Amino acid sequence: MLTFQDLLAVGNSETKRAEFLLQAIAEHENSEKYKIGQLAAEFYAGNDPILEKVKKIIYDLNGMAHKDYFSADSKLKTSYYQIFAMQTVSYSFGNGVAFDNEEIKKKLGSSFDADINDWATYAVNDGEAYAYVTENKITPMSIGSDKTKPIFVPLVDVETGAVKAGFKYWRLDDDKPLRITLYEPQGYTEYEQLYGEKLSAISELKAYKGTVTRFEAFDDVVNAETVEDIPIVKLSFFNDQSYIANKVNTLTEYNALLSKLCNNSRENDLIYWIIKNCGGMDELDDNAFLMKIIQSHVAHLDEGQEAEPKQLVAPHEGILAALETLRKQLFYNFAAIDFERMSGGNITTYEIRQAYANKDLYADRFEMNFARAMEQVLKLMGYEGETYRLTRSRLIDVNGESQVILSEAPYFGEEVTTKRLCETHGMIDSFEEIQSKKLAEMQSLTPIINGGDTNATGDQTE
Repeated sequence: MLTFQDLLAVGNSETKRAEFLLQAIAEHENSEKYKIGQLAAEFYAGNDPILEKVKKIIYDLNGMAHKDYFSADSKLKTSYYQIFAMQTVSYSFGNGVAFDNEEIKKKLGSSFDADINDWATYAVNDGEAYAYVTENKITPMSIGSDKTKPIFVPLVDVETGAVKAGFKYWRLDDDKPLRITLYEPQGYTEYEQLYGEKLSAISELKAYKGTVTRFEAFDDVVNAETVEDIPIVKLSFFNDQSYIANKVNTLTEYNALLSKLCNNSRENDLIYWIIKNCGGMDELDDNAFLMKIIQSHVAHLDEGQEAEPKQLVAPHEGILAALETLRKQLFYNFAAIDFERMSGGNITTYEIRQAYANKDLYADRFEMNFARAMEQVLKLMGYEGETYRLTRSRLIDVNGESQVILSEAPYFGEEVTTKRLCETHGMIDSFEEIQSKKLAEMQSLTPIINGGDTNATGDQTE
């Protein structure tokens, strides 16, 4: 793994810097982080590359293995990982990021919440993700799980572990140009490698303040006079590990069993024959016998010969039990909410909260990491010290939750109670407006409550 110090050791030679970048790409794409991100991307897309590699085999009389071309070999893939990953991101960020200063959200624009969701999704799949911060915008980058967008390679400081430099690279196909943007504390440089040619710089070192117009897709503006570090912020998932880490085998085993259930059902419709007193028949005779059965459903046998059909019986019950066990394990391993088990009637608020207990543990840690990252984002944007809030997207018993909130109102006060009610009803963005109206109404009722008009000193007017 190449580091920031390795980049410094290269010096200012553009030839050596280009060699360094190509070597860093090769090492990055051979790293476990990149590979797990690619694997997560496959499952996120509804694929199962491990199951695809499994081939059914049969053995001949000599014990030699051959690919089985005869029995059913469906490979069914579930979307469990995709659902779990989307659920994790939506749980914390599905309602967007709200700011106490509403003007900030207006300046950030309508794409900000979508960018935050992409950033969080990359972190979930890769274990970590990065965002290039410009004035009122972030550009999320994955380290491997989204090859449709530029991949980011961090270069960390061996002394502090901080990301002191890095680069993003992008190549649509092997015969298309390779584009690289190298970020360093003093600015960034763009590189390009045309097909069959060497990688070379196509721009001078540019300061982060200003506008880049070389490539329309990479236009950047930073709101800062000077930048001590690169304007790229890291967002970590739980333990810097991909959400899919250590859970791939369970996902594939579920898919394999589901495929087996389907294949057994198809094979269950097959008939095999037990033929007696026909020792002189060879493989060609067997095929001829089956063809006659298929064509005419009639078998002509000599005296003393017998042909008895048998039907395959698949062990469905055992597979179904195993699938249910694995399903429960998947929801537990991913700390996911099983909405299917919450679809019955008369579910209490307490039972709903219990169902979210493990998801809350994951969310607490993820949102803590997000808070650290968001602090850096706001600082780079020029909004240092501004406060934001996230509202978790959860299924709740609105009436039951509202009753609990109202019963606790004497302890938390009127303003906090109003905010909690707004969150419960999905109206947190309207809190300021609702609160202002409530205060105005209370002020208009003050003279009536006091028994009539009063002057500034509180004396009765004549």
